[in-house]
Amino acid sequence: MMAASPFIECRGAIPLGLAYGVHPIKVFILALTGNLIPAFTLPVLLSILESHITKALPITKKFLDEARAKAYPYVSKYGFIGLAAFVAIPLPVSGAWTASAAAFALGFKLKKSILSISLGVLIAATLVELLSMRALGMLS
Repeated sequence: MMAASPFIECRGAIPLGLAYGVHPIKVFILALTGNLIPAFTLPVLLSILESHITKALPITKKFLDEARAKAYPYVSKYGFIGLAAFVAIPLPVSGAWTASAAAFALGFKLKKSILSISLGVLIAATLVELLSMRALGMLS
């Protein structure tokens, strides 16, 4: 559950699980699974909500269209790899939640954003797992 929550994600769940003595493989699988929940659900939910929001507040459509037009050169240049790298960097506010919102706002295709964010989560979880195990003396 911690890994699925915003701000904590796998960056907080993995070190905590390891510190409490949970087996590293179990911690990794649970944290990865938990952190992938928003990676799969948020882009879909935001896509569904977009039509309702833009009907209720037409100004939001204009805002999203303008943001997507301005971001298009960057999305087309860095796209999949850029989004995955953003999520992969294990820093606060660079996780699946933020990336899902950014991918939606920038107009990423649904499948592309889910795959990119998932790749980033996998890389981040691996880095956090290895760094945490090293810090806790589990790796030499």
